[in-house]
Amino acid sequence: MALKRVGELGVYEYQQNVKDKDLSAPPVSPVDGDRYIVGPTPTGAWTGHTNKIAWYYLAAWNFDVPTEGWNVWIEDEDKFYFHNGTAWVARPDGD
Repeated sequence: MALKRVGELGVYEYQQNVKDKDLSAPPVSPVDGDRYIVGPTPTGAWTGHTNKIAWYYLAAWNFDVPTEGWNVWIEDEDKFYFHNGTAWVARPDGD
């Protein structure tokens, strides 16, 4: 799978889908391209990255710091969330 990163993330209001937003520990067997919003009490490779978007590539976790206005689709909830500048919040329209 070819991965392409957005050149300047701060310019765009949406991000690629994330699998889950409640995990605090990295999954055991991630694959390149997996993305998660790090949960409230991160452990392991995610320590210190609460609420950031963790993405896995070439056997390493990378982290994007969200800014106000970012939107993501949370796959396990089938809902859109947006970042309000401090936290991820479900969009009022629900989808």
